[in-house]
Amino acid sequence: MNRKNSRARKIIVLLVSVWLVASVFAFAAHRQQIDVKEIESRLIDEAYERSQWMIRASHILVAVNEDASHRKQAQALEKILELRQTILDGQTFASVAKNYSDDPTIKESGPDLGYFTVFEQLYPIETAAFETPVGAISQPVKTRFGYHIIQTTERVSIKKRKGVAHLLVKDSSSRGYQKILTLAKMLNDISFESLVKNFSDDPLTKTQGGELGFDRLINPLEKTRLLLGLNQVSKPIQSSQGWHLIKVTELREMPSFQNVRQSLRHRIHLDQRVERILEAISRNDSLYPVAISR
Repeated sequence: MNRKNSRARKIIVLLVSVWLVASVFAFAAHRQQIDVKEIESRLIDEAYERSQWMIRASHILVAVNEDASHRKQAQALEKILELRQTILDGQTFASVAKNYSDDPTIKESGPDLGYFTVFEQLYPIETAAFETPVGAISQPVKTRFGYHIIQTTERVSIKKRKGVAHLLVKDSSSRGYQKILTLAKMLNDISFESLVKNFSDDPLTKTQGGELGFDRLINPLEKTRLLLGLNQVSKPIQSSQGWHLIKVTELREMPSFQNVRQSLRHRIHLDQRVERILEAISRNDSLYPVAISR
């Protein structure tokens, strides 16, 4: 009888032990789910807040391959820190970028990244630009291209979404400038839409009144859109395409958080933000992964 009781106690102890172990793993899995959900929620909130702003920034790149040795990685980091200190000591960001940046586009467009909002740059660059005060230089950030430093040069609040139309004179010379000045003066007598229909060199938009809608514009035009009010027409703006007149044709309210929450959630799982969530997963037992729907 005692042997039976002893055996029963052992079975009970074993069952309790199994239950405790299972409970620990269940708690770990639950904690993991909380971590992922918390990080996801924070990233969604962050994305919505950033969507209310346009940032302009410049960058300097010291290139290094992702699979480079630790020594080469350290050398690249040391170099970008030296470049940052050179700027802090008095040299301009533009001159240091021109002489030392590994960005192949630097000769054509300089270090300027133009205007951008959430999801329009690599996440480390976006974050550095949004979190660095205007005029300041960020600490180094790492992307798949190497190490960057960022200078935030402008921060503009987006109160409304602005639909725009444009008239294009496809001639970047002084002759093109004189032509667009003449066309701008004609707005005293005819509508912008008529002017576009008769004189614009953009075949894709001239029959639609020059409408470009709400999509992002190339850099010089995007800044102008930010500054114009409804029905205002810009002064002539030069781009790589020629000379433009821009008109704001429509204003829309910025969407509410609830209206865009799901789309923001989808976006954070498409770009580098998902890595943040995967880091949360890796902190717990790999036997209990949290599935992330995409």
